[in-house]
Order: sequence, then C-alpha cells, then structure tokens
Amino acid sequence: MTPLVVGLVLLAAVMHAVWNALVKVSGDRLAVMVGMSAVGGVAGLAVLPFAGSPALASWPFLALTTVIHVGYYLFLLRAYAVGDLSQVYPVARGGSPLILALISGPVVGEALSVTQAMGVGLISLGIISLSLGRGSRLALLYALCTACFIAAYSATDALGVRRSGSPLGYIGWLFFLDGAMMLAFGFWRRGRTLFSPSRIDWRQWLGGGVLALCAYGIVVWCYNLGTVAPVSALRETSVVFAALIGSLFLGEEFGVRRVIAASVVASGVVVMNL
Repeated sequence: MTPLVVGLVLLAAVMHAVWNALVKVSGDRLAVMVGMSAVGGVAGLAVLPFAGSPALASWPFLALTTVIHVGYYLFLLRAYAVGDLSQVYPVARGGSPLILALISGPVVGEALSVTQAMGVGLISLGIISLSLGRGSRLALLYALCTACFIAAYSATDALGVRRSGSPLGYIGWLFFLDGAMMLAFGFWRRGRTLFSPSRIDWRQWLGGGVLALCAYGIVVWCYNLGTVAPVSALRETSVVFAALIGSLFLGEEFGVRRVIAASVVASGVVVMNL
C-alpha cells in the first residue's frame, strides 16, 4: 500500500472509533443513532440519481441486510448502555472476523490456513483479556451479539453487491433503506417524542452521520487504490483507537490493559488477512 492509502485508512479508522464514542457518551443513544442513520439515508438518496439500479437478484440481500442492521444497532446500543467503549468496541469489531473465520468451514467449505488459525487465536486471546477484571459481563455478551450481526451483514452485503451489477446503486439503496428503517423503528419506539427539541442534538446527529459516511466511503475508495485484504486489516486498527479514546478522554478503567488487549485483537485481524 502507498503512504496515501495507509494514511486515509488510518483516518477512516479514527473516524469510526470517534462516531462510536459519540454514541457512547450521548444522553439519548437511540435518538442519536436514528439521527445518524437519517443522515446516511439522505446521502444514499442523493446518490441514487447518479447510480444504476441494482439488479433484481440483489434486492433480497438488500432487504435482509436492512433488517440485520437494525439488530446491529440495537445490540450496540445495549452494549454501550452497560459497558465501556474500550471493552465493547474491540469485542464487537474484532469478534466479527473471528466469527466469519469460524463459520467459513461449515458454511462455505473453506479450511482455515495456518495464518488464519493464528489470527483466530490472537483475536480470541484479546477478547478473553477484555472479559477479565471488573468489566461488565453483560456488556461483553451484547458486544459478542453485535459481532454476530456485523458478521451477518458483512456476508450479506458481500453476496448482494456482487449480484447488483451496480455497486454504487447498491450502496445508495443500502444507506437509504437503513435510514428509513431506523426512522420507522425510532418512531415506533418513541412516537413523536423522538423528535422533541429536548431529544434532538443536531451536532451529534450531523457530526456522527458525516463521520460514519466518511469512514465507510474512504475505505471503499481505498479498495480501488490498494489490495483489499491489507486495507481491511488496517481498518480494524480502529479497535485500538477506540480503546485509547475510552482511556484518555472518557476516563474508563483498565486503560493500559484494554489498549494492550485491543492491540492483540487488531494484530489477530491483521494476521488473518496476510
């Protein structure tokens, strides 16, 4: 990878960790998550006139991933309600490639290579380290469930976008449907109170939404500039940045130990992508 790609992917990793920190510290996490999704939905809608329509074969995957994303958001919110950013984020993000690696054999018929097995071991060690101490066991459970949803929508989107014939169109519809679904869910849960002035924080909605969009867009763009596997691996350094943010800015306990454990998780992801 060129220095430009490395720098951009690291920037995207920081952005991803920051928007998760915004959700963690917000007074009303559901409202902020709905607002961020709405920003993404507007961006997706703006892309659609300039993108081709996805092929019919990809629409079942679009429908499925939209539902899976709602589950992902809900479990992530529950994890942040009871756990620290420096515990939840590394488990959720690092656990998803671990789950995909473990199910690749039974589901796809692919055996793990030696390096993949080493990566699985490192990720597992890091997650076990994050579960020790006085951290919330319930948060760990929610984070692992979140990892399952991340793995599920990652696999679904990979299959869907390959059948779409228009990656940009698929991504645009994905953002739009995701935003619409979360708005509908938020309104169902809270009704009109979701949009009351006391719950709306436009800075968090817009800031978090823009960060999430840029983090995703930068990585997708870098896929065209460098090899996919190293870009994907470098992206997961966000787990280290999240642990640092939790330790340095949120005053969370076990700062040094969690940064080390998150670094082990990130190392495992890198090894799996060698």
